[in-house]
This record gives sequence, structure tokens and C-alpha cells, in this order.
Amino acid sequence: MLYVLGGNNVAHALDAKSGKLMWLYNRREASNLSVRGGSQPALAGDLVLIGFSDGALVALNKSSGTVVWETNLNRNKRFRDVDATPVVDGDQVFASSYDGALYALNKNDGKIIWTIDDGGYEQVQISGPTLYFSSTSGKTMAVDKASGKVLWSKDNPLGIGTA
Repeated sequence: MLYVLGGNNVAHALDAKSGKLMWLYNRREASNLSVRGGSQPALAGDLVLIGFSDGALVALNKSSGTVVWETNLNRNKRFRDVDATPVVDGDQVFASSYDGALYALNKNDGKIIWTIDDGGYEQVQISGPTLYFSSTSGKTMAVDKASGKVLWSKDNPLGIGTA
């Protein structure tokens, strides 16, 4: 299977050999004006994890496209989109919304474990117990992935860092 998110907030599952459409998941945007950012799909066991422009992170069943869980990560900020590809590490999922926060969630039910109030658009990088995160406020951080404690933070004087 090949999983694709279109700019119109529609996730597609395609048969990789034939291109045949297997299922669609359509996420409606309530606003008439939206920056249509979304993440690349990430696979985790039987789940496809996708961030959408309305601030939701959704776990879909890989085979059927049915919703397993959804969590609204960002509803209060100007740009709510979840651009960063979710990163799965054990039973945790790490994702960020553009001007919202960095989130650690439980992979099985989508419940938020911890947050750091700084958004991002690049996926986190993980090395052992530490994750590294470049925020949209121009910081690069090292974070303890279990607790969400910021180990260090460095301002990027020339703008937003990339992973």
C-alpha cells in the first residue's frame, strides 16, 4: 500500500502495484480560509498517522482507513496545521503543529503525554533518550523524550533551523 495526503485534506491508500484506490479519508476544513499544510503519513504497526491542516493528528487503520483515534493538537493559534511528519518511538508519537506546540502522545489512544509550547514544521530527530527539535520561533532544543523536559535550547540567530 501507498499512503498519500493531498493538499485538499484527503488521505488516499493506493495499491502500490496497480495504483488502485483502496480507501479515502476526507477531513473537512471548517474555515473558508486555510493554509493547507499537512504531514507525510507515518506508519506504526497497523496504523497510519497523519497530521492535517485543521490541527488534528489522526490514526487510521492501514487496511480499512477507519479512524482509530484523533487528537486536536492546535485550535487556538493562527496557523493550526500539523506539517511535521509524526515520529513513532515505542508507544509514543511525537508531532508538532506549526505555531502551537510539540506533543508526545500515546500511540494506542492518542492521549497527550506532555507538550512544549513551541511549534514546528520539521519532524523531530531521536537519539537514545533525547529528541532534537527545531521550532518555528527559531530555537533548536534537546528534549528528554520520556518527560518532555528541555535539556538545552539554542537560539538560531539566522532564523528557523531544519533537521
